[in-house]
Amino acid sequence: ACFNGHRGIVRELLGLTGARAVDVHATDGYGPEAAFRWACTQGYTDIVHELLALTGARAVDVHATVEDRPEAAFRWACAVGHLDIVRELLGLSGAREVDVHAVNGDGPEAAFRGACQGGHTDIVRELLGLSGARAVDVHAADRGGPEAAFRDACRNGHTDTVRELLGLTGAREVDVQAADEDGPEAAFRWACFRGHTDIVHELLGLTGAREVDVHAADDQGPEAAFRAACANGHTDVVCELLGLTGPRAVDVHAADRAGPEAAFRLACFNGHRGIVRELLGLTGAREVDVHVADEDGPEAPFRWACRGGHTDVVRELLGLTGARAVDVHAADGAGPEAAFREACMCGDTDTVRELLGLTGARAVDVHAAHKGGPEAALQAACILGHTDIVRELLGLTGAREVDVHAADEDVPEAAFRWACRGGHTDIVRELLGLTGAREVDVHVADEDGPEAPFRWACRGGHTDIVRELLTLTGHRRIPESVRQAASKFESLKYLI
Repeated sequence: ACFNGHRGIVRELLGLTGARAVDVHATDGYGPEAAFRWACTQGYTDIVHELLALTGARAVDVHATVEDRPEAAFRWACAVGHLDIVRELLGLSGAREVDVHAVNGDGPEAAFRGACQGGHTDIVRELLGLSGARAVDVHAADRGGPEAAFRDACRNGHTDTVRELLGLTGAREVDVQAADEDGPEAAFRWACFRGHTDIVHELLGLTGAREVDVHAADDQGPEAAFRAACANGHTDVVCELLGLTGPRAVDVHAADRAGPEAAFRLACFNGHRGIVRELLGLTGAREVDVHVADEDGPEAPFRWACRGGHTDVVRELLGLTGARAVDVHAADGAGPEAAFREACMCGDTDTVRELLGLTGARAVDVHAAHKGGPEAALQAACILGHTDIVRELLGLTGAREVDVHAADEDVPEAAFRWACRGGHTDIVRELLGLTGAREVDVHVADEDGPEAPFRWACRGGHTDIVRELLTLTGHRRIPESVRQAASKFESLKYLI
């Protein structure tokens, strides 16, 4: 009744006496004084009044804890934005005076931090208006570091709260450059990371000793704010940062741990076509290196776009010409045609078709090998269960017809073996349906002996594939000597 705001029922129940008198202090899964806590959290001012008026043994403990952290009712009311409740609780005095500095699991000043996190500017003002021993510490830290309230307001996009905090002066002036565990300028970095353009504007407008360092690094490298905005697709923020000039002009080529051109690579990897276009449009000393390598090899942006299945970005990069034309055949550590192989591994049919549609010198080699052997693309699609890609590759003809019998590590029928081992029933059926010279050898052996596909399907518990193989007849019938391996499948015993 307290949780749902039914004041009439609350009064009715509070009026019960004797053995029927309700325990107003009863706990729930969070802790004691559940009724009072929930009335505060849900914003039912009348019920809070009603409960606060109880006296004697029924007087509610306004300081009751949740998870051993005091002042739960006050903290939660601040966090969810119930100004009238907050004022009611702040008005308590004597033994009931709430501790406005109470901690939670993240640190002190939990109520103030919660109000800033939630963007409850009226409550923030109320708390900022406290003085003397109750004056809130606006610089209080959480686990991430100092200036937690300001950082969280920036991270969560609460522009009015940010402005309120930026307006503080003297000993309360917030340190806008404060670090978190990832590095300095945490507030600015988070605003860029989350795409809060208004807050980015606000922070970029600070001058003098408060001017934000737009080049600040995080644990990945320099230009953290710009990199984060590009990685997360916040085009407006990216344009804002690209528009900075002089000493504040962002270094668009800045590296992260994977190598240079981090912003461009991450925009490609995450499929942010608008940002990719914006960066491709830069000229002169800011022209991005579209061929930049990472630890796996050259053409990292193109390879990453294919890996992510971002067809629009792939098309954008394929449209580059002259010295910027991407090398679609570039290798990585596993072998050539890395982009095509990655697209097949990703399972994005549109990207695979885009690459298969290239002609002339750019026609992809569908047979390209990786460390294990030839037909890497087909094997990857079979291993990862991408049926549509397998069908696409099986449909190729002429010089591009894939060798379905290709080996890996000198063991033939790799595609079929991997499909059985991975439990990809649709692909197994697709391969079993091939005829003539393409008919797969269902009895192929590996280092452990013959009938490898059947053994692996049994070992993996892939009932549908085991059933599929047990129903084969003629020269493809699984031998009696190994059929017993399927006896663990109760539903298949009739086929053994």
